[in-house]
Amino acid sequence: MSFGDVIRSAATPSSQGKGIGGDANTIWHCSTFVPKIYELSTTDFSVVRSGTPSNFSPDGIGGDANTIWVNDRFGTDEVYELSTTDFSVVRSATSPDVNPAGIGGTNSTIWQCDTTTPDKVYELSTTDFSVVRSGSTPGAEPSGIGGDNNTIWHCDKVFQDKVYELSTTDFSVTQSADSPSSAPDGIGGTNSVIWHCDNSLDKIYELDSFSGGTTATEGTLWVTGEELHQGDGEGWERFFFGFDSGETGTPGEIGYESGGVTLRYTSATSKIREITLQDTGSDDTVGKLGYESAGKRLRHVDAGGKLRELEGNLA
Repeated sequence: MSFGDVIRSAATPSSQGKGIGGDANTIWHCSTFVPKIYELSTTDFSVVRSGTPSNFSPDGIGGDANTIWVNDRFGTDEVYELSTTDFSVVRSATSPDVNPAGIGGTNSTIWQCDTTTPDKVYELSTTDFSVVRSGSTPGAEPSGIGGDNNTIWHCDKVFQDKVYELSTTDFSVTQSADSPSSAPDGIGGTNSVIWHCDNSLDKIYELDSFSGGTTATEGTLWVTGEELHQGDGEGWERFFFGFDSGETGTPGEIGYESGGVTLRYTSATSKIREITLQDTGSDDTVGKLGYESAGKRLRHVDAGGKLRELEGNLA
């Protein structure tokens, strides 16, 4: 798989889905035709809970587990912060322009785009929603934006129907791909996951965020500096930055701690670092190290015989 490929999809909870965002464990979604704010399950995109905005029509949503940013394009042209508890308005301010189309980010970063000519991408202040900086969109009719502090996902419709990764430095295009939809209308996520939606087929997608990186021999593991590196199943280099456990060891050693659930490696500075991996529920040979069939996630088998894995960052 490559950047922009569909990993899975499902129907939106209502027609005219106009925005999506969140993080690896949270999805925020909104619709305009029937004004609604939703939290969706990251497992199957089902509705966890929903709410009806009191005085605006949402068009663009994003944030993270602790923050919700929303645009109102067809009413007040405002930017809102909503409560993650009950979707009530925490605060609001006038949008930089009159056609806000997409919004996303984290509790410390806001990315926004609008369709007022010339089409623009903005970084907004999380304090008062003022413009920190702006740049031109890569195409006409920008319809969605999101990401995290170090990543910008963007999409446009009508003329291009594309999804993009933009540079957080100057908003230039890092990579792009065709959207699976003819009317992409929302995008968000983090550097490791992309949530996407459209208002034509009324679908929600998880897209592949993988873009390639430094080439490396598949299956190899090595330590550079403070990082554990892996050659994945597509021949690219990925790395993991572990938590310093405060002990020392021989640089380059890889194994697991006495509790048996945390992968350990010793950095080039002799610090022992640990990475907690997700339990996949499968059993294998204890102590085994490798990667899963798709080739993007490092695997190890803990002392209890559980297969654990983690997707690394691209080098």
